[in-house]
Amino acid sequence: MGQVLTNIENTMRRLHADINTEVSVDGDLANEKELMVMMGELMMASPLITFLVNTGMQIMTTGGYPAELVTKPLPDHYDITALIPSLKVTQRHHEIAITIFNMRTVSTRDLTEGDVDELLDSLDLAGKIEVFIILFWIWGTKLGAMKNVMGVDR
Repeated sequence: MGQVLTNIENTMRRLHADINTEVSVDGDLANEKELMVMMGELMMASPLITFLVNTGMQIMTTGGYPAELVTKPLPDHYDITALIPSLKVTQRHHEIAITIFNMRTVSTRDLTEGDVDELLDSLDLAGKIEVFIILFWIWGTKLGAMKNVMGVDR
């Protein structure tokens, strides 16, 4: 678990340092087998997902971005698949990911496992993994949008 958390944080920090850095969930965060074991057998979906969104918020908050951009929730029309057409996701998982992301975005505190458990409980293992992947790419697109608004390409 520790190495995966380190991989998540390091990858997010690399993207913050240079938004043009090429990353992949499988190659940089955790491979499919690791996610299956951690989220399935070890039942660590909520801790992984809360770590991802809390780390993302910490990076955005301390990254020099205006607070109004950092804390602005995603709009109702936000669609990750329009921004990343190669990402194929179900609408339900997309909506859950947006809900979790926006929960953290507007909160003044880190999310806890209890904050997301109910949203994740009804999902099977593949759904939990998909929500995790969607959340990572949502964060990356928001980071890129903030850099764009500020006129920063790195």
